[in-house]
Amino acid sequence: MFKKVFGLMGDSLNNYMNPNLNNTENKNNNNNNNNIKNNSPPQSTTPPQQQRNNSSNDDSEDEDEYGLKNEIELFKNTLKVNNTSSSLDILIIRIIDKVNKSEFEEGLKLLKQFVYIVMEAISKPVATPSTNDNNNITYNTMYEKYHIPPLNKIEELYQITRSKTEETMRTNNEQSVIQLSLILSIVQQIKYKLVSRSMINQQNNIITFENSGEEDEGLTIYIQFQRKVILQDSGPIIKDMLRINQQLSESYSDGVNSSNDIKFKVKSIDNCLMSLKKVLSSVVQKVSDSIRVGNEQWRWNDMILYEKYKTKLVEWNSNNLTLPLHNQSAKYLDQIYTIILEKLKDSNLLKKLTDANISIEDLINNFQYSQSEIELIQPLLGIDELLNQISSISEISERYISYIQAHCNTSSNKKVPELNDMKSKIQEIMTNYSSFETQYFQLSFSFSIYNDDLRRFIVNQMNHNNNIINNKNVHNQHHQSQQQQQQFLQQQLQQQQQQLIFEQENNTSSMVDNIFFVFRKVAGRAISSSNSPTTCAVINLTLANFDMIYMPYFENLLEYNYTDDFDKKRDIFLIILNNLTLTKEYISKVKDQLKETTFLKFKDENDRKAITMCIEGNGDGFSTVIKSIDTILKENIKKIVNSPPLTRLMWPFRNTNYEISDEEFANYEINDPFVMDFLSELMALLQPYKRKFIAENFDQLIHLMSTFIAKTMEDFIMQKRFNQLGGIQLSKDIRKIIDFLCNITTEQNIRHKFTRLSQVVHLLTFDKVNDILEYWNQPDYKWNLNVLEIKLVLGRRSDFNVHNLNLK
Repeated sequence: MFKKVFGLMGDSLNNYMNPNLNNTENKNNNNNNNNIKNNSPPQSTTPPQQQRNNSSNDDSEDEDEYGLKNEIELFKNTLKVNNTSSSLDILIIRIIDKVNKSEFEEGLKLLKQFVYIVMEAISKPVATPSTNDNNNITYNTMYEKYHIPPLNKIEELYQITRSKTEETMRTNNEQSVIQLSLILSIVQQIKYKLVSRSMINQQNNIITFENSGEEDEGLTIYIQFQRKVILQDSGPIIKDMLRINQQLSESYSDGVNSSNDIKFKVKSIDNCLMSLKKVLSSVVQKVSDSIRVGNEQWRWNDMILYEKYKTKLVEWNSNNLTLPLHNQSAKYLDQIYTIILEKLKDSNLLKKLTDANISIEDLINNFQYSQSEIELIQPLLGIDELLNQISSISEISERYISYIQAHCNTSSNKKVPELNDMKSKIQEIMTNYSSFETQYFQLSFSFSIYNDDLRRFIVNQMNHNNNIINNKNVHNQHHQSQQQQQQFLQQQLQQQQQQLIFEQENNTSSMVDNIFFVFRKVAGRAISSSNSPTTCAVINLTLANFDMIYMPYFENLLEYNYTDDFDKKRDIFLIILNNLTLTKEYISKVKDQLKETTFLKFKDENDRKAITMCIEGNGDGFSTVIKSIDTILKENIKKIVNSPPLTRLMWPFRNTNYEISDEEFANYEINDPFVMDFLSELMALLQPYKRKFIAENFDQLIHLMSTFIAKTMEDFIMQKRFNQLGGIQLSKDIRKIIDFLCNITTEQNIRHKFTRLSQVVHLLTFDKVNDILEYWNQPDYKWNLNVLEIKLVLGRRSDFNVHNLNLK
């Protein structure tokens, strides 16, 4: 790095500062300089990628600390300055000569050597000579060590450098502009240090250049050049964008349908997106290049000057470089955002989407199909591509804003006023985006339901049932021909075959996967926009569709299929419940995925908290949907449990005798009067549910059924009489039922459902009524029965007298 920065600084300094060097040495050195000059690359703007590669190579050199130290020491050892005022004059004359000849690279090298020589002298404050303190370094002693350069020569160099700026700017040679700007910045600061030595405040402190309020003219020149480059780059981009948009407008001017309208918007906004990317990339590249140039060109300031003198010149900071370049692009960015807003502020398209949603919801609620309406609605789904573009516009804009803020040395919470207009435009765009996104999701959501294979099957079934009714009415009024009767029977047989195939092949229907594919896409797209208010709005509005459309639709289906002929529609009923459970599972997965994506995409903690609150939902959002599903599932599985078939299985228990002798007890071992037949019939009853239900729903069925069986058996027990053998037999029967139900569940244990019943049965097995006292006061034994209930149970024993039983 320092070879690049200083070049032949040491050798050049000896040539210009040592009057004792012979002519031959001077000639040789001049030849060397000419060779270096001739071999140096042409002064042209280096491509950014190449500059970055060069920078990475320089960084690898910097990592060699030993080599770096040697380079610095080599530079210092070449500084052989004579204590004559002519030495500095000669060096300044050489710098002026190089600037006049536009040899800015050589001039900059010489100027850096000059600064190194005079920095200590010009940086020390003027001191009052002291005869009493030999250690006090006075102005006179400093002047004797290093001659302070004459102000008139510095002023001449300053004026010549300024005069060269306009000419150099016209050449568009970036490297020359960088070198000349640096020369001007350094000379201006040296000049200020010399002038300010006579401007000492009351505390004997010199006012620094940084605090003086003076504008760094070198930095200003460099910024002006970069602003001119941005202007040259962005102007043609905007002209091309306007030209292409005009051509698109003319191409689609005759289109009156929704498809052409959306295609025009998609292509037009895509054109704006490409232009926006180019302008933002140009600004970011120029800011990045400017900061890199500042860091590289001023590195000697830290590594050489500060290390030696603990003082340095004022460098170009990123804040001064960043905002002017952004401001140059602001009017172009505003022009692009304005065009995008014009395309999005389309109440006609929004109305078409709203009307389309109303139409398709009517078809869903009335269990109808209409191909003509769908053909009119379907092109509106093409807005999906438009929404992708708007999300990308927001994302790159937010990234740009973060980049500018980061290089303005401000925190994300501290506002940069220059970005306010841009932020306002983006938020206005994203407000319109939210409206279109929610309408698109609702339309896609409804389409998934409309095209669901289960819905199609149910509608066909409805139509078939209506045909049967119509056929009977016709048959009652007029005799049908044999051909009509055969045709009707064939349709009926075909319908039955279709139902059988559908029920055998499906446990869920297609719409759940389709809906959550769209939901992931829409929510993910909102997060990708990097705009937290928009993300929250989209998540909340899309989730509302589950309450407004999804749940009512399922409730209607369940009501239609739970009828008197339930056995015929049972599998359809179970598929609907499976859909609800699958929905709940998908919601939990999507919830976790969105939270993970949010933490990856958003770095600001406030943004993360806001979106996480929308996802978690305190009374709203995902949690509300899951609670609604749980309620519907429980209510409808309870209908299965409370149905007559299960109740009928329990009736034999009412007629079973449990006041039995030893012989009857032994006979029950061989010829069980209740439990074996009950379990066999229960298995047959559960078989279609086990086949069709997904595991979670079957488990819930067994849990609810276990509660029902335990409660029903307890009610029957309280109507029967027992002796001890009967109580023991009942205990065996209950254990078999519990074991059976535990074995057919997949994960969850249902024994806790029988805790109360088990305590009832245990009471019926006591030898004598006072055995209860051994258990009543045990601290580890928790009773689910109160005192009155215990006495009532014990009272079912025909051989117990509970009147004198005292439980406290």
